[in-house]
Amino acid sequence: MWTLYFLKLYNAEEVNIQNIEGNPVEKTFRKWVWLFIEAISYQEFPVISWEKRYKGDIGCPALVTIDGTDMPVQHKFDPKFCSHKFRSNGLKYEVGVCIQSGNIVWVNGPFRGGEYDLNIARQAVIGVLEEGEMVEADGGYAGEEFYIKIPKDAKTEEHRHIKTVTRSCHETANNRLKLFRILKAQFRHGLEKHSMCFRAVVVITTTTT
Repeated sequence: MWTLYFLKLYNAEEVNIQNIEGNPVEKTFRKWVWLFIEAISYQEFPVISWEKRYKGDIGCPALVTIDGTDMPVQHKFDPKFCSHKFRSNGLKYEVGVCIQSGNIVWVNGPFRGGEYDLNIARQAVIGVLEEGEMVEADGGYAGEEFYIKIPKDAKTEEHRHIKTVTRSCHETANNRLKLFRILKAQFRHGLEKHSMCFRAVVVITTTTT
């Protein structure tokens, strides 16, 4: 419970101690919280599986939507880390959501906040697609028409509606992640720990939905 409390509210440590029954020593609280975050993050691979994109497959070439999600971090200002979404330092992760199930099946990162989404996709997810397979994404991914379908590809009103619904499902998955304040507030525990926290939250949200 300490770990969920920490991830969900991401208070200052002195506030955490005051609000937890028994008022544990800060050192004890810190030790066990980080041990459990690490343990939960290690469940990424059994829980987040690229093969799960086939769940409910109805024969469409695109099984997954992808998008980058940015999260603020404390860091000496660096233009390469600067996210255009909040105009300050951040880390970016690429998230893939199964279109049929709505579950996260792909996580890649972290990357510096200033990295372009399309460049990230070219580094990994495009390379794991089967022959003829594509992914759905927003207009920021224009330039890989053989692998990535974007909104302007829709030729009919029906197709535009389908794409809108698909993107909405992806946003729902992203929003579930950011219900955890540790991914929404400015992260203050060092860049090396952010990935562990992100993956722990992905595991939690995926196994509880």
